[in-house]
Amino acid sequence: MKHTLLIVFCLLISFYSKGQFGIPGSGISYSMDMIGIGLSNPQSHFHVSNGPYFTHGLPANALIWIGGGNDLFDKQYINFRNPSKSDANAMYWWSSDIIFGRNKNKTNWSFKETHGDGLGSAIKDIIAAYITDGGGYSHLQKVIIAPNGGNVGVGIENPTHKFEVNGIVRAKEIKVEATNWPDYVFERDYELMSLDEVKSFIDQKGHLPGFKSEKEYSEEGVNLLELNQKLLEKVEEITLYLLHQQKAIEAQSQLIEKQQRELDFLLAKKATIY
Repeated sequence: MKHTLLIVFCLLISFYSKGQFGIPGSGISYSMDMIGIGLSNPQSHFHVSNGPYFTHGLPANALIWIGGGNDLFDKQYINFRNPSKSDANAMYWWSSDIIFGRNKNKTNWSFKETHGDGLGSAIKDIIAAYITDGGGYSHLQKVIIAPNGGNVGVGIENPTHKFEVNGIVRAKEIKVEATNWPDYVFERDYELMSLDEVKSFIDQKGHLPGFKSEKEYSEEGVNLLELNQKLLEKVEEITLYLLHQQKAIEAQSQLIEKQQRELDFLLAKKATIY
């Protein structure tokens, strides 16, 4: 009994003096407030090395893989998955990429931050989210954020505008900040083209004054704010044409009424003579 206590006492002195402890054959070690699994000299408070995974909960559930190099992706990674379903509902986090789906090549949804390394055609400073069909590399849907230009693209790799969508956009309401609204048409010094001038312009150009040609719109696209301003400008010009036309019609009506009264007077006078 005395010999046993002496051995235990010596072990404790060794443990407290060196700050190291290990369980032979288990791969678990303790050194200077650091716990290691799979290595004898842990470099952090909890250091796992060469171990494929550790589990929490029931067996074959909620595996967390921690590794680095020579793995499926040949990069440092953390993998959360249910092994009983063969990578189903998995999440991978390796390098600067986060993947929700099956694996690197068959992803259902992914989030990626890319930094070009100066080789090839790498795109620098890109944050991308991809949704695929789960069958390969092809990205069916993607959202790209390019911080270097402040551009956001949906369904497009290299957005050149602040928000660019390769597809149909549907919204309940869109509000656009507008300046230079075309109420200037109603100002007294506005030079309204005559209808003869408008006709001559259309005959020469094939479109209304103030608008681009069909070819230009096809190549450059349509600025909706500018287009709506121009359309309103034309509506206001048409209103002025109608007002001028109405004024001319009223003047003609008054002239016709005057001429009719004079004609009636002459006819009545002629009747008295005969």
